[in-house]
Amino acid sequence: MANQTMRIVEGELKGWRATPGVEGLEAVFEFLERTDLRALPLGRTTVDGDDVFALVSEGQSKPVSEARFEAHRRYIDVQCAIEGQEAIGYAPLADLKTSEAYDDKKDIEFFSSPSTYSSVALKAGRFAVFGPQDGHQPGAHLDGPHAIRKVVVKVSVAYRDRRRGASAGR
Repeated sequence: MANQTMRIVEGELKGWRATPGVEGLEAVFEFLERTDLRALPLGRTTVDGDDVFALVSEGQSKPVSEARFEAHRRYIDVQCAIEGQEAIGYAPLADLKTSEAYDDKKDIEFFSSPSTYSSVALKAGRFAVFGPQDGHQPGAHLDGPHAIRKVVVKVSVAYRDRRRGASAGR
């Protein structure tokens, strides 16, 4: 069940420059803007070493009951739909209960679905940003099942913090 418990950064990729909350992620959005996302190969594309890399995947959306809540500690997810659409549930990490312990190698922890959470519609050309404080549930049906091609740009928290510090010092 979705409700409005918190806000995340989301918007149209073509209008990212006017979106509050993307500070420190400008290089990520410039990469997304200048890249032919449909031509990116499936799997990993390095953008800036292990600090910034893109993961392209294809799949089918699933019923909300089958989509899992997850969170990351070292990386921020900038999720962008290339084709198709999905719903992504989200909730504050503090409201979630661990169902699968944190895996340091994969930087992922899984959670039971909370009784209430918010949801964002991720359609082609739209993005959503999830930080370490945001549990998120990607891949759920949005108005029924859909094939999805998406890119998730993984941005290390340290990289974003360095970028924010550099722009603050200008």
